Amino acid sequence: MAEPLEIKSLEIFETRYPFNTPECESPLEKLCRRTWQVCAHETYMDCPYYEQLMYIGDSWIQILLTYVMSKDYRLVKQSILTLFESQTPTGVTMSRFPSNSEQIIPPFSLVLIAMLRDYSDWSHDEITVKQQMPKIRSILDFFFKNMHDGILKNPEGWNFCDWIKAPGWEHGTAPNLNGVTCWLNLLLLYNIRNAAALEVGDAAAKLNDKAKQLSLKINETFRSDKYGMLSDLPSEESFSEHVQALSILCDIATEWPDVSVPLTNTTVFFKFYTFLALKKLGRTDLIEKRLTPWRNMLDAGLNTTMEEPEPSRSDCHAWSAHPLYFIKKLKY
Repeated sequence: MAEPLEIKSLEIFETRYPFNTPECESPLEKLCRRTWQVCAHETYMDCPYYEQLMYIGDSWIQILLTYVMSKDYRLVKQSILTLFESQTPTGVTMSRFPSNSEQIIPPFSLVLIAMLRDYSDWSHDEITVKQQMPKIRSILDFFFKNMHDGILKNPEGWNFCDWIKAPGWEHGTAPNLNGVTCWLNLLLLYNIRNAAALEVGDAAAKLNDKAKQLSLKINETFRSDKYGMLSDLPSEESFSEHVQALSILCDIATEWPDVSVPLTNTTVFFKFYTFLALKKLGRTDLIEKRLTPWRNMLDAGLNTTMEEPEPSRSDCHAWSAHPLYFIKKLKY
């Protein structure tokens, strides 16, 4: 016999990695902190609802947040070691863990180098860093094998950059001309220098020489004399914040470009690199002006950060919590 269902109580249990973190002051800090917290469990994860996977691009941001929010680096170390273990015989790594299907995002392998550089600086765990150096060299060898006439051509795989909804951007990949795109060459240059900082002696010197050669070639291939900045493509006047941010991080540019030049804007994920560049320039005023997407999230009543501008699939995504890193760093 059918009977009415009576619910007498409802309880929700929330689990996550037990970080002991300081209180956050502003609503924006709280928004980002909660996103970082609920995306950290036995591993970091991109989002707690959809993939629940530890993507390298997301994890670098989560790890940097861990450095400024906690002194507990155990999850950091475990994540770095796990991601390096996904390296394939070619030298490139998987994009994520755990996964029963192969996905290769070559730029994320480069991000692992930056991740290890930061771990070295924050943890001073020289033993772990030294153990991973052969894998760093294999990653760089993979990219060096994809260079032609001194310039990197897009390796096989998903060369994800940012979720841009604009002509020429397909499924998160930046425009390319015959397989050549500036932003990926800059990301390689940035991480050759990160690797050189982890090497010693002749190995470090060789990488620094390689970086100088690539820097000159990037200028030769992508420099727009008309606008005095790097273009997205060889011999093309197409400009993006992505390239301008990375050119600052690579010491090719020394100031943010004139706002009169139309740029393809970064979305919430790649604004991390924009903010890194602006912080390097000391332009915190320009970081403040670019926080509108996060203020909109607060106005919409969200208590975690979105994956991308609307229509967004995920309302809780780790990679967009990065403003907290800059807020905390600027307070030190």
